[in-house]
Amino acid sequence: MTGALRQAAASYLQTRRSLGYQLQAHGRLLMSYIADLEASGQATVTAANAVAWATRPAGASPVWHARRLSAARCFARYLSATDPSCQVPPAWLLPARYSRVAPYIYTQQQIDALVHAAGTLGSPLPAASCQAVISLLAATDAFSAGHPLRRKLISAFAQLRG
Repeated sequence: MTGALRQAAASYLQTRRSLGYQLQAHGRLLMSYIADLEASGQATVTAANAVAWATRPAGASPVWHARRLSAARCFARYLSATDPSCQVPPAWLLPARYSRVAPYIYTQQQIDALVHAAGTLGSPLPAASCQAVISLLAATDAFSAGHPLRRKLISAFAQLRG
């Protein structure tokens, strides 16, 4: 019966991927869950075995546990259409949400200091280029609002400064 679970999981992933979903991480998690079910000799998905698998390892973040349970839950929803003994874990189980870190807002003085520091780079052309990029990012609020490019830009400056 466990071979049937692996076949159902492969069919589920193939169906979802044919609809345009990539499911790389989701697919790995699902196949890990199926391997766990096979190793324990269980024939179907239950809320209990899904939660037991999802909460491993014990020290992982609640967001990771929720992501693992989500992979099992989505598959259980698919499997329940053909397997009446399949239990779909409720959505309220392991309800962790990822919370973003508040962006650091640069003051005008900090931006001015960064533009000045960029002007001290070795040769004039890279220095002027860095000053222009920083000024453009600051003018569009992309730099001061915690835009993802900020991290890349700062590491690029660090490499230029040596």
